[in-house]
Amino acid sequence: PCNREIFGRMRMHVRHHAERMGPLVDIVK
Repeated sequence: PCNREIFGRMRMHVRHHAERMGPLVDIVK
């Protein structure tokens, strides 16, 4: 039921650490 919220939170988390990770961000995209 809250899958949408969890997915959005995960995306925000990835975006937050996108600057530190680098190439991994392309894979998560």
